[in-house]
Amino acid sequence: MKSFAAALSVALAILSGGAVAQTNSCMGNCLASEGDTPSYHACIRRLCNANHVQPSTHIPTWNGGAIQDGAILWAGIDTQNGQSGLYYFCQQGGISDLLIPGTPPGQQTFYLTVDGQTFEKTFRTITNGVTATVVPEEPLIRAMRGGKGVVIESQRGGMVMGLPLINAEEALEGALVGCGFMAPDERPLGAGERQD
Repeated sequence: MKSFAAALSVALAILSGGAVAQTNSCMGNCLASEGDTPSYHACIRRLCNANHVQPSTHIPTWNGGAIQDGAILWAGIDTQNGQSGLYYFCQQGGISDLLIPGTPPGQQTFYLTVDGQTFEKTFRTITNGVTATVVPEEPLIRAMRGGKGVVIESQRGGMVMGLPLINAEEALEGALVGCGFMAPDERPLGAGERQD
C-alpha cells in the first residue's frame, strides 16, 4: 500500500505541475452548476465579472491515462488554471483512490456534492495533496459518472473548488475497465443517464 501511495504522490506531482494555487470559486461554482453550456458564460458574467475577475474561455474536461508502465490508471480534471484538480487512480487488484492535489496536510473531511447530492469522505495526507479510498461501485463514483458538476468543500472551512464532470463518464469508465472493476461492454452503474 505504501508503494501505491508513493506512486500516487509522484503522479500528482507530474499531473499538477508542482505548487497549487487556490481555485477561483466563482468560476468553480459556475462550472459545477452549469457545465459546458451557454448558461456557464452567463453565470461567469453574473458572479465573476461582478468581482472583477476575468475568466478564461477554456473549460476543463476530464481525461484519463496510465502511469508507471500502465500499472496505475487515472481519470481526472485540472482546475481552470491547471494547478489543481480532482483525480481517480486505480490499480489492478482492488486499489482505488480519489485524490485532491494541493490540499493542506492532515486528515480531514471533505464534502463532495454532485448535482445537489452530497457525499462525505475522509481524506489522508500524501505528498502534494490528500487521498481517500473509494469503492468503484459506491454512490459517489456512480454520481460522478452521470453528473454535470462536483463542488468540493472542506469541513474545516468552505469551498475548495467546483469542477465540471464533462467527459467524466468516459474517463472514469476507462480507468474502471482497465483496472478490472468493469467489463469493457458493461455499463452497470446507470452510466449514460446524463441529463444535459
